Amino acid sequence: LETDFGTIAVTLADTGSDRLIVHCGGNAADRKTGGVSYLSNLVGVADVFLFDYPAYGDSEGTVSVQDFAKANAAVAQYVNSLDYEMRVVWGQSLGGFVCGELSQSVANLDAIVFETSASNARSVAKIWVPWYAKPFMRVKIDADLATYDNVEIAKNFPGKILVLGAEMDEVLPVKLSRELATRIKTAGGNVTYLEFSGATHMSVPRQPEFKQQVEQFLHR
Repeated sequence: LETDFGTIAVTLADTGSDRLIVHCGGNAADRKTGGVSYLSNLVGVADVFLFDYPAYGDSEGTVSVQDFAKANAAVAQYVNSLDYEMRVVWGQSLGGFVCGELSQSVANLDAIVFETSASNARSVAKIWVPWYAKPFMRVKIDADLATYDNVEIAKNFPGKILVLGAEMDEVLPVKLSRELATRIKTAGGNVTYLEFSGATHMSVPRQPEFKQQVEQFLHR
């Protein structure tokens, strides 16, 4: 896809499904390193659209809020041109913030999935500062990044929301996923929470019950 900073590399796994999942990978993930798990585990459930963030994988651009916004606009324009009965945006880890923003531009969106993600950058920062250092350390969050808030987006979303937590997550502890689901529910969002007891931060798609659980959610 073309943008004014260069190209965004994309992959569309077209299996003839009437459903499309637009996947936003986590930090340092791209189509090849993170996307393969989703392609292999969601075959038969939906077609999958993958894209490399600016300066990630095969995409051009820089790691900046501005280029990410332009990439999201190009992705949304392309996805909106495709003919699917169901459209889902799916964000893994910090990709949850990207897909939250993307959800506001994809037309006729049916569902949002937040996998091993969090409510906002502030909640992540609190987790990443060790408890013993909190009296002495403060994390400064970029003003643009601070505007990303999945709860604010989800509470106004009329479709379905799925939050996936991994009990063994050591990157973004599962309490962040639980907190995200609880806050969305409290705000009035139509949220379902699923937790995988044997999963780590990156292994949710490889859990035996993963495909069936996603299928059941999309049917509902």
